[in-house]
Amino acid sequence: MNMVKKNDVSEGPENPLLGYDSHVLLEAVDLLDDVRPVILDEGYNPPKIRIELMKLHGLVMEMKNTGNLSQEGKKQISRIMALTGDLDMEIFGCVEKLEKINNELGKLLALGRDVEWIDLDPEEDPEEEE
Repeated sequence: MNMVKKNDVSEGPENPLLGYDSHVLLEAVDLLDDVRPVILDEGYNPPKIRIELMKLHGLVMEMKNTGNLSQEGKKQISRIMALTGDLDMEIFGCVEKLEKINNELGKLLALGRDVEWIDLDPEEDPEEEE
């Protein structure tokens, strides 16, 4: 029976990624996919949220300039508040998802913060700088 001796892995530096659950990065991709429809352009058209923000701006400016608090003016302010609430909820949902992604990236970065041999700019070759 030919037995091959395994190298002792404790001889070199410890891999800081041991034990890291990389599945959370796939979940981060899913979270980003949830945000994309809200913020991405639709071909040559701007994203819907941009159009809605511009609409909101127009409505607010109209109400500021007219100062009309007639029955119709009050309805207009109600529409402004309803649109503002919709946009706020949509943006809040995006922010929550992006914060989750940011949190996971922070955890991954933290694994290497105290590891002195990690090169944070691995594409640059120090010999080229001379």
